[in-house]
Amino acid sequence: MIAQDILGRTALSDALMVDDMKAVELLLNAGANPYLLDVTGLSVFEHALQMAMLYLPEEVSGDSTSNTLRRFVELAIDEKFEENIELLRR
Repeated sequence: MIAQDILGRTALSDALMVDDMKAVELLLNAGANPYLLDVTGLSVFEHALQMAMLYLPEEVSGDSTSNTLRRFVELAIDEKFEENIELLRR
């Protein structure tokens, strides 16, 4: 059984949002699915990638690993999020 609230959040997404590492580990080890989508069309995994961006330094050189990761998240996740939010507003 998969328990999601009206916004599509799960115990795993809640644990991630409040930085509860023990709960995240427990839920993943128990088989929680990090790929379930919420109402924004993003999975817990994708939200985690967005959160990780806060800890990636922006580097001056264009071709650094952190800049490549930042751009990936911007293109693959942030734009998807914005598109889905726009659909929800309609």
